[in-house]
Amino acid sequence: MNSTLSGTLSEQLYLVLRRKILAGEYPPAYHLREVSIAHEFQTSATPVREAIRRLTQEGLIETERYRGAVVKSYNVEEFLHLYQIREILEIPAARLAVTQVTEAGIVYIQEVIDQSEEALFAQDAQALMSLDLTFHERLVNAAGNPMLSGISRGIHEKLQTIRKMTIPASIVGDQSHAEHKRILADLQRRDAEAIADHLTNHIRRNQAEVLAYLQASED
Repeated sequence: MNSTLSGTLSEQLYLVLRRKILAGEYPPAYHLREVSIAHEFQTSATPVREAIRRLTQEGLIETERYRGAVVKSYNVEEFLHLYQIREILEIPAARLAVTQVTEAGIVYIQEVIDQSEEALFAQDAQALMSLDLTFHERLVNAAGNPMLSGISRGIHEKLQTIRKMTIPASIVGDQSHAEHKRILADLQRRDAEAIADHLTNHIRRNQAEVLAYLQASED
């Protein structure tokens, strides 16, 4: 058994494979071969199948006839459906966060803004994309509803996976960063209407940006 894995085999394999998919190391349509994975981590096929089953339930993997398990490829329609769900979940969550957020929660979000400043200066697009996910996760967390946070994060992770596969890594999110700062300012002022408006515009602008690349890739 590979010494880098600990705990239950299926749990650790699940986390490793999930991380590789979200990081773009396993791109859409990538074939996950059970035998190869089992050999790499020096284990049997059983924990590999369990890890793949969990990732399939999350929508990160799908089963294709003759090929078996492959990383999920999202088309334009599915992408738009994900963004609809994101907007339905995240806007009300931000409104709720205005009434529920603590000072510690605001500081927690400010940390992401500060880290994003450093990533922007370094032109580190991959770090910015990861911090974008963290910003929205912490914003939803500020609403104080763990179940909402979990559902929202799952949707956002799928969208981030699509972004990583469609948008050139050289594009650095300076506009998104500025919008994040504005959203945080709304939260600090406890302005529910402003945060809903700014977050809606932010989500829709981001959707349009990714959609343009996604449509071009399907042409």
